[in-house]
Amino acid sequence: NPLGSSSDDGRTRADMSGVQALAEMLEVNSSLTALNLFCTSLRKEGGELIAKGLQANSTTIILDVGDNGVARQEMALITN
Repeated sequence: NPLGSSSDDGRTRADMSGVQALAEMLEVNSSLTALNLFCTSLRKEGGELIAKGLQANSTTIILDVGDNGVARQEMALITN
């Protein structure tokens, strides 16, 4: 499930619109406690967006972003 990519011509390329929408939802959501984003092609840019969305979120306590190519710096932002 590539949340952070699109392909209409056989080639995969970055499309962060879905990740951006998810990050914006995380900023205002007050009921989501767990989110599984395992293997969704987030990469570095998606990790940054998710980290930004989580800054205002105090209810999400379980988040799986494994196997996404998220860099260590973005991973640290997500977990803090």
